[in-house]
Amino acid sequence: DACSNTCTVNSAPEAEPNGTPADADTAGIVINGDIMLRGASTPIAALDVFRVEVATATVVRFETFVGGMTCDSTTTTLRLLDSSGTEITNDSTPSFNMSGINGCAAMVFGLSPGTYYIRVEETGTNAAIPAYFLEVDFATDTGSETEPNETVAQANANLSGMNNVWVSGDHAVNTDADTYVITI
Repeated sequence: DACSNTCTVNSAPEAEPNGTPADADTAGIVINGDIMLRGASTPIAALDVFRVEVATATVVRFETFVGGMTCDSTTTTLRLLDSSGTEITNDSTPSFNMSGINGCAAMVFGLSPGTYYIRVEETGTNAAIPAYFLEVDFATDTGSETEPNETVAQANANLSGMNNVWVSGDHAVNTDADTYVITI
């Protein structure tokens, strides 16, 4: 649950300044695996940028939280940037959107090996965020689907009993359907 035995969130602090990719390069924080970071977006319109290093192609989930791991009174936006600082996508881009809790941002994106940046900002950049958490999860590749898996009786177990994982599949024919067992 990301909490310690004393009910505090296990997290690493951001390092300022980190408002640009160049700042993030010198801040000393490199996200290259699962991590929970804590930061603040102050003053109003402040941006926080973190360097992300991907060694092997994977799926990465980015999610923000405020106020006891909820987002009751704050809205955040996440922007994924390439190695030159150009935006690839954000949490409200159609087809890449994955809603976070209440007004907080979340996104899941497949990344090739390389350097990226993730930027946290208050939505609209017209308010400060006194404190927030950024959770990053690098998913584990559980392999490829096996055919046939078109029905519940044939469902692949690649995802069964797993957390933070991904599986490869394809639709070689337009009538193909892929079914997976998911344990909750």
